Amino acid sequence: MPKANKKQNTWVIVISVIGVISSLFFTLYATGVLFGESGDNSGYQNVTFTDAVITCKKATREDYGDKIQSLMTDNHSSRYDGKRFLYKIFLQMDLYNRSRTKSTLHYINCFVRAGNGSIRKYEVFEDVERRKTKVNDDTNMFGMPKNR
Repeated sequence: MPKANKKQNTWVIVISVIGVISSLFFTLYATGVLFGESGDNSGYQNVTFTDAVITCKKATREDYGDKIQSLMTDNHSSRYDGKRFLYKIFLQMDLYNRSRTKSTLHYINCFVRAGNGSIRKYEVFEDVERRKTKVNDDTNMFGMPKNR
């Protein structure tokens, strides 16, 4: 009977090793370690305010490139929204025109997810009020024709 016990013990050890290896494989696969992460789980683990600003500025530079004269963060308005788990980043950007002689002011609203650092919303608005120029239409401040 000693041979039967030895054979039985060998099978128990082999099955145990296979069970441990398969458990390890499935754990690594389920956590994304084995074949890498994909989808929304990739990216940052701890997103900071600075990370959100860098993400927004990088997206802006990719879109506008060398047309950017200046790009500044509005630190008074930019903030973290705890209810929505978003960083709300507000930027001001001056863009050159085609001849690179004048620039126009643009405002950027960029919302970054705090969980993974991806951009949720990105909007660019041109400052129309600054763009307006005075037109001399020969009228006074009340719209009446000027006396000559």
